[in-house]
Amino acid sequence: MRNLCIIALLCALSPVLSAKTIRVLGDMTLDPNQSYAATEFHIRQSDTTLDCQGALIDGKNQVMTGVRIVSDGKTPLRNVTVKNCQFKNFTSSGIRVYWQGNDTLKLKYSVNERYRLAPQQIKLLNITVEDTAKSAVYIDDYVQDVLIDGLKVRRSGALGVYLEHHSRRTTVQNSLFEQNGFRQGKAVREGLAIDSSTDNIIRNNIFKGNAKGGVFLYKNCGEQFSGGKSVLRTDHASRNLIEGNTFIDMPHGAWV
Repeated sequence: MRNLCIIALLCALSPVLSAKTIRVLGDMTLDPNQSYAATEFHIRQSDTTLDCQGALIDGKNQVMTGVRIVSDGKTPLRNVTVKNCQFKNFTSSGIRVYWQGNDTLKLKYSVNERYRLAPQQIKLLNITVEDTAKSAVYIDDYVQDVLIDGLKVRRSGALGVYLEHHSRRTTVQNSLFEQNGFRQGKAVREGLAIDSSTDNIIRNNIFKGNAKGGVFLYKNCGEQFSGGKSVLRTDHASRNLIEGNTFIDMPHGAWV
C-alpha cells in the first residue's frame, strides 16, 4: 500500500508521491512544489474535492488520463470538484468524466436509471490541459450538470472538450481553446464537440487557431454499431446555447 494513497490526509502528508494511481476521498489539497509525474488520480466517491493549488500533473506520455471521475454503475456519483490544476502529456485525456462499462451494457437500465447512475454535479475550475494525445476533457454518455469554468486547452491531438451522446447540461465558459486538433501535422478535429448532447451552454470563450474550427454540433451515426461496441444515438445536438464567444483564425466558428 506504500504506493497508493487512499485518503486525502495520507496524500497531503506524503513527502514523495511516486504512485501511479492516487485515490481521492473527501477533500485533497496538493502541494504546488511537489512532483506528480506519471501519476493518475481517481475519484469514485461523491462529495469529493481535489484542489491542486497550481500543481503540475505530468503524464510523461506514459499515463492515459490525469483525473478519472468515474461511477461504477451501481452507486450515484455527484458533487465533485477539481480545481487549480495543470495537466500535460497524457496519452488520452487530462480529465475524463464517465460511467465505467461498455455502452451496450447500459441499455439494460431505463433511461432515467442511466442518468441517475452516471456522474453529475461536477465542477472543473481553473484547469489547464496541454499536449494530450486525444481530448483534453471528455464528458461521457449520460453525464449531466457539469460546469467547466476557466479552462485553458492547448495543443490537444484531437479535441479540447468532447460532449458525448446523451450527456446534458454542461456549461463551458470563460475558457480558452488554442491550437487543438492537429495530429502529425494534419488538421483532424475542432476545439469543442457536441455529439448528440443536449441543453448545453457554451459562452464567453475564446477559440483560436483550432484545426477544423471552434464548436461543432452533430449527431453521430453510431460508429462501430455493427460490431457491438457502440449504441445508436437517439438524441440530437438540441437546445444548445452558444453565445458571446470569440472565434479567431479557423476554417469555421460554429458548425452544425
